[in-house]
Amino acid sequence: MGQLDEYPALRAALRILQMIVAMLLLGVLVFLGVAAYLTLNRTEAPTEPPTLTYILMGTALVAIVAVAYVAASIVKRARRDLVEDRPVRMPGGAAVAVPAAIAESGDAGRLFPAFQTATILRAASYEGAAFLCLVAAIVEGHVAGLIGGAIMAVLLALQIPTAARAEHHLEA
Repeated sequence: MGQLDEYPALRAALRILQMIVAMLLLGVLVFLGVAAYLTLNRTEAPTEPPTLTYILMGTALVAIVAVAYVAASIVKRARRDLVEDRPVRMPGGAAVAVPAAIAESGDAGRLFPAFQTATILRAASYEGAAFLCLVAAIVEGHVAGLIGGAIMAVLLALQIPTAARAEHHLEA
């Protein structure tokens, strides 16, 4: 029996997190459709060279690398706080306010907010990167921006948390 089966509040919190990431993905997919229509039906030739496309795609990649580091540090800090029997804190040192139903879930309940925060940060980073790529595609008319946006959408879809991923994270 896993943590999520043992504590219904954690399962409910995971469902909410899944919906948040899925809605971020839905927004990207809708905008991808709009960007594809506008880019592929342009009457003027694409901008050469696609400088803005390359700059925005590079910026998107830098943001993704940076948020991967931040998300990992949040989880690492939460685990360290748990081992040292301190309240779990977020960057800046503020203690995490955990709802009572989740707090009753023991160590898993104390770790869940870090999992939630890291997941949302990663998902938001992929979402932002997708929008940067798609805006570049609309502005310059290059398919490269559409491809970058589609890749970011796939990476965002992979951030939708599964029960197995949550269980793995919550194992203290």
